[in-house]
Amino acid sequence: MISEGEFLARRGNRALRLGYGACPTGEVALIIRPDALDSPTSVPAAITAANLLARWVPSLAVHLPTEDGSLATAIEDAVRSANPFLKVRWGPAGPGRPTLAIGPGGGEANEVTVWADGWIAVSARGAGRPARVEPVTSVLLFAVTLGVGHVFRDAWRLAHHGAKDMRWNAWLHVAEPDVGDHKRHPLPIEQPQLGRVLQVGAGAVGSNVIYFLGLMNASADLVLIDHDVVKIENLDRSLLFGLEHASPNEMPKVDAAVLATERYPSLRINPERSKWAHYANGSYRVGAFDLSLALANEDDVWPAMAQAVLPLTLQATTDAEWGVALGVHAPGTGYCLRCRFPPDAQVLPTICSEGSIEIETTGGETETVHASLPFQSAAAAALIAVEIEKLGLDPIEGAPNYVEAKLQRPEHLLSLYRRPSPACPTCRDFPEDYWVEKYGSSRFARHR
Repeated sequence: MISEGEFLARRGNRALRLGYGACPTGEVALIIRPDALDSPTSVPAAITAANLLARWVPSLAVHLPTEDGSLATAIEDAVRSANPFLKVRWGPAGPGRPTLAIGPGGGEANEVTVWADGWIAVSARGAGRPARVEPVTSVLLFAVTLGVGHVFRDAWRLAHHGAKDMRWNAWLHVAEPDVGDHKRHPLPIEQPQLGRVLQVGAGAVGSNVIYFLGLMNASADLVLIDHDVVKIENLDRSLLFGLEHASPNEMPKVDAAVLATERYPSLRINPERSKWAHYANGSYRVGAFDLSLALANEDDVWPAMAQAVLPLTLQATTDAEWGVALGVHAPGTGYCLRCRFPPDAQVLPTICSEGSIEIETTGGETETVHASLPFQSAAAAALIAVEIEKLGLDPIEGAPNYVEAKLQRPEHLLSLYRRPSPACPTCRDFPEDYWVEKYGSSRFARHR
């Protein structure tokens, strides 16, 4: 059995580069407000928040408004998997502690409120305003990732990463001012029905996508491709994996995903422990899937996937400076993976959940440290979850197919609609009509 010291050294040193000392805050708090419990979306949000916080906090206080034994047990299970050595203190937050509060209602100055007003993800300081529309599950999960980043900045007392209030319209991916009435967008009426799904990658972003699909009760027959194993060093960023998957034996990520989702019978995972090139040359068949999720970042895997004539494809990444990016690639109607990642271009490699942070040293000076951010990959995965929840609705005409933001300044949000590149051989050779005529059985062939 691994010791607490070895676990924290292997997970923590990678997560936050703890050579500069422990988190200045002795405790971080999670509270569920009474009004939140009126919505069924509060349960997956609370479990996600506890799971994300347990990946990095030194101590966690949890306060529930009622004696909800099932929710308390689910939170305890999430924390135990994330960090079996972390003690949970049940009760109100200590004075002045950084706090993540789920649900509208009154709040203290040190509380970060997360909630969702329909498709509007909210992460704000202090009190939260009542929602006019029932929260969309994926949008509230996305709000939780923004809020954890907000609390992270508070807990580490980061210089020049001031916490900002945020209302993110996840339907159109624009920052929305907190004034007036917002346009009503259609709401999901059932859990996502995804049909046949191909997912390449079960790393930081990919494993979190699987985690969110489970919480959303998504129905899918999903082929999951990844060649790697779960290491303790992965546990700072993956909500899906726990110590039981990494020690004493390092379990293949695809097998760990099957084990971790056994409680969700509608999510049927077929594990394929291999690289994309090996799978593409053997088992892959064009037209065999309704949806593809491109979530690996190996050399040239994305342009190689474009050559496979994929159906509607969702792709998300993180970068080295607090960034997240989302791409939606519909055959013939928008730019494809090859347009975005040309194989002959000098493209900087994507980096999993890392960024520069500026901290105050013991001498009162400011030092810049490159750290792994324990919420960044979850935010990228939640953007995928949002797009998945839209799939059961009418095609979103004119919606952006490219989104990027810097999470330390999420109000700086870019969303665009990118058309196919005229120089791209994939888009030239396989336009929308080609896909629909030959493989029209794809459930989302005409989406966007």
